[in-house]
Amino acid sequence: MAPAIIERVRKNESYMFLRPDSEDYPPPWMRIKDARIVNISADRQGLALLFSIGDPRGANPSFENSKTATIRTIEKEENEGKAIAAHCLVSLTERPTQRYRMVMEDIRGLGRTRLRDMLAKELKVISENYNLEYTNNSNEQVATYVLPDLEGHKSERLTASLERGTITGIHLVDSNSTHHMDEIDGAEITRRELKVSLAHVPGQDKTPVIERIKQWAAEENYDRMRLVWNDPEGAGKPEKAWVETAQQDVRDTYFVKQVKVRVDHPLDEACESLRDDLITAICQQVE
Repeated sequence: MAPAIIERVRKNESYMFLRPDSEDYPPPWMRIKDARIVNISADRQGLALLFSIGDPRGANPSFENSKTATIRTIEKEENEGKAIAAHCLVSLTERPTQRYRMVMEDIRGLGRTRLRDMLAKELKVISENYNLEYTNNSNEQVATYVLPDLEGHKSERLTASLERGTITGIHLVDSNSTHHMDEIDGAEITRRELKVSLAHVPGQDKTPVIERIKQWAAEENYDRMRLVWNDPEGAGKPEKAWVETAQQDVRDTYFVKQVKVRVDHPLDEACESLRDDLITAICQQVE
């Protein structure tokens, strides 16, 4: 379906309007601005995509001169919106259970849900054009379409990142709380959360301590533990991972890793076409 997506992007057909927060403003929109096939390696190809969002409600961008303190503001024109863009690379090599590896530039406002909805819209239209069908339980041929989902790829052991990083938060969560608030009519506790602070002890491994906290949490009916930490080899923002207190060993837990890639020239908030240097850097992260 990659060629069909590229063709729709070329015709400027890959866009959708997002539900506005207020009827007083035009709705923001999302589109795939650019798409092409790239070589990830000598024997693998990928589909490079450039997603963008335009928001008429966004504030006009302003710049201040460091010497004169003068402010320069760029006014939006008619039919324009504050724009952001994010690069994406989808490997065209199928993994087990019909999965495809994907790397996405981390841009605030362009998260997993919006990406999934945009791809779902495109694949539904393309499926209809291909007249995809399947045989149902009544042995009838009925129309169907491809429905994508995005799941984080847990690629690194939690312990390796924790030991070289700094833990900033341990949150114990009781998501099935049976505690009551009898003194307040109509109120009930649906979730309990306890934050634990872990002091740094020189020469002490973090993993055994976290494992003991997990065991205590399970005994106290906290079913999940959320870890937040800073990894010096990470992307420069906090890493996060969930651990099931009754089932998972911390040492055997994998998490969705963030990776920092570097390019020689700064990235703008939005761009008209895919940046070759960034796509090359992203290709190096696709195993």
